[in-house]
Amino acid sequence: MQRPKHLPHSPHARHASRSEHPRHPRQPQHSPHSERSQHPRPEPLEEIRKSFKVKWRRCPIEAPVLRGLTARSDLQGFLQTIGFLLILAATGTATWLFFDHRLWVGFAVALFLHGTVYGFVGSGIHEFSHGTVFRTKWLNTFFLYLYSLISWFNPKDFKISHTYHHLYTLHPRGDREVVLPTKPSLFVLHVLQLLTVNIRGGLREPYSYPLAQNVWAFVRLAFSGRQGKEWLKAVYEGHGDELRRAANWARIVLVFNAALIAITIVFRV
Repeated sequence: MQRPKHLPHSPHARHASRSEHPRHPRQPQHSPHSERSQHPRPEPLEEIRKSFKVKWRRCPIEAPVLRGLTARSDLQGFLQTIGFLLILAATGTATWLFFDHRLWVGFAVALFLHGTVYGFVGSGIHEFSHGTVFRTKWLNTFFLYLYSLISWFNPKDFKISHTYHHLYTLHPRGDREVVLPTKPSLFVLHVLQLLTVNIRGGLREPYSYPLAQNVWAFVRLAFSGRQGKEWLKAVYEGHGDELRRAANWARIVLVFNAALIAITIVFRV
C-alpha cells in the first residue's frame, strides 16, 4: 500500500502523524529535491507522463543553422570512431607489453593513459544512442553495441532511462537518471580508485560506476531477469519485453568476458 503523500519519509513518520509536535519537521513542499524523501514508493512513470509537463524554453535558432550544427557524416563518424578505437588499442597494447616485460614504471604510465582514454567510451555510447554520429542509421547501432560490449554497458537500460531524462531533465519526479545536487567524494581511497581501478567507488557517490557494483548488476540481471536499482525498476515497469532484452544483453556481455578470460588462460596471453 502506498504511503500517503503528506507523510514524511523518516523512521518517525508514524509517530509524527499522530503527534502535534513531530520530532522532524516536514521539508518544504516546493523543494524539488524533497520529492524522493516524501515518496518512498514513487508514482508510476506512466502516470507521471500523463500529469507532469515541464515548460521548457526553446532557444531561438534558425532552422538552417540548426541543420548545419546537427549534420551527420559517415566519413567523419568513421574517422572519430575508428580513431578512438585505435588509440584505445595502442594504450592497451602498450600496457600489456610493459607488463609482459616487467617494466613497472612504463606499465603504470601506460595503464593510467589507457584508463583515461577508456573513460571516454561512455561519451561515444551516448552519441551512438542518439544516432548523431553516422548518417547511416545501422552504423550508429553497430558501434553502440560494440562500445557497450567492451565496457560492460547495457544500452537497453540507457535507452529507456534516457528517454525520461530528456523528458524531465533534472526534475526528480520524472528523471532519476541524474539527480542533483550531489557531493562527489574526495575520500583518498575513492580518488585513488578513479585514477587506477574503480573497484567499489565512494560512499554516497552515485556516478562513479564502480567495477564490483557494475559486474554484480549484470550477473543479477542475467540470472534473475531483475533490476536492482529503484530507478531501473521504475522505468521497466510495464515493459517486460524490454526488460527481457536487457537481460539477454547482460548474458551476452557475461559470455563475451568469460570467453576472453578463458582465452587468456589457455593461451597465456
